[in-house]
Amino acid sequence: MLCAGLLRFTPTNTATAAINPEINFQGKLDNPDGTNVTDGTYSIVFSIYNASSGGTAIWTETQCGVVSNGIFQVNLGSVTPLPGSINGDISNLYLVIKVVSDPEMTPRIQFTSVPQ
Repeated sequence: MLCAGLLRFTPTNTATAAINPEINFQGKLDNPDGTNVTDGTYSIVFSIYNASSGGTAIWTETQCGVVSNGIFQVNLGSVTPLPGSINGDISNLYLVIKVVSDPEMTPRIQFTSVPQ
């Protein structure tokens, strides 16, 4: 006797981890005399350049950063999505921060990689 069977393949749903398109950033704001700025919400402009000085920003966003004891934490790209050109190759990217009407802070902060 010959038996024929039907094999049915039903794929299971699997979760895949996507890379978060935002960059977590934390910083400390202080006054020229070294004391912490007053707690509150500050308009902070973040820009990314592909040069350590000069050039034109390849991305910019403004966030209302909540500052406590001088410390703030933001997710870069949560207001204005980061461009596709910032896709993990961050070896020549520099962050610039500007608070309220102050000039851009110097020196620029070079990005370095961290494990996910």
